[in-house]
Amino acid sequence: MKLEQHRQLERGRELVNPATFPNAVDAVADFSKLDITGHRTVNVEQAIIIGSMLFGDTNSTHDYNLQRGTAGTLTFDVSSGYASIVKTTGRDQHIYAPITLNDNLDVTNNGSGALYLRGGVNNNGHDVIFDGSGWTGSRMRPQASVVRATSSRMVRAS
Repeated sequence: MKLEQHRQLERGRELVNPATFPNAVDAVADFSKLDITGHRTVNVEQAIIIGSMLFGDTNSTHDYNLQRGTAGTLTFDVSSGYASIVKTTGRDQHIYAPITLNDNLDVTNNGSGALYLRGGVNNNGHDVIFDGSGWTGSRMRPQASVVRATSSRMVRAS
């Protein structure tokens, strides 16, 4: 989602322009640049390919929910290195759209709220690594069948 689209969303206008949002290997979906004035739901209405996703309401008072729309999925794909989801600030962020991995995925939570991957992850044999200072207490509950803990990092169970 481009910043201008995000500003239009902030002003409450409906946005439907599939030609202008990130949808390519290495593309960045950035939800971290604005102070949003309320909780935001973003509907993923088609299959989207991205390399990284950034979350964080700049004053940490609201959160985003990425809902699965009619045919919405998120595929993480990078030309080199790791794909990533990074939560810098804000409250709880929820991704309800199904996720497919074409590369390893580094999920970083440095915020005070939780980061939930609720739509399921098809890892295709790739690792999901959880990093950051935000994975503490109740925010550190991986499903045993998906990940295992090793010190401060959690990786896919073999």
